[in-house]
Amino acid sequence: MFFSFVICVSFYVLAFRFYGLFSSRFGFIRGVLGWLLYIFWMGLWFSPQPRFSICFGGCVFISFLSMRFSLVDVCLGLPFIVLGGVLGLWGVYELSFSVSSHLELCRVVMSGIYSRVRHPQYLGGFLAHAGFSLLLSGLYSLMVSPIVFNCIYMMTLAEEQYLLHRFREQYREYMERVPRFLPINI
Repeated sequence: MFFSFVICVSFYVLAFRFYGLFSSRFGFIRGVLGWLLYIFWMGLWFSPQPRFSICFGGCVFISFLSMRFSLVDVCLGLPFIVLGGVLGLWGVYELSFSVSSHLELCRVVMSGIYSRVRHPQYLGGFLAHAGFSLLLSGLYSLMVSPIVFNCIYMMTLAEEQYLLHRFREQYREYMERVPRFLPINI
């Protein structure tokens, strides 16, 4: 599943490089690749892999849908999942579903969550990835998190190049004002 994820990210970035500027089918191609990416991403969490547990002293377990979760894993993972879901859905709401799934932009969105971070959906996806990796105690899923983040980073760079070409100075000014992922100035 991990290699499928990386291959999908590669095609996603290439789609921006070669189709983004000239093809009317770009939105469809990007949309299909985006949905495949999320399917492969979920596969990272649920694929067979060694499990770990973070326990201090004794472990209290919670059973849900014939699965057992350590209370510590739930307390660590759930906040990331909730925050990631809120950021991702808020980003979809601000852009609209058709823009989020096919990148059919007609203007630069600078309001709401997009006034704080340029890529709330990617940030939310990564936070949810970290949360599910902790909740499901997926050792490999957690270990590939730096690679997942780098893939997301490459995707944002490709998108930003496309948006700079499309919206020019307006997007450049937006990039200077609003951080890519973290809503703080470092």
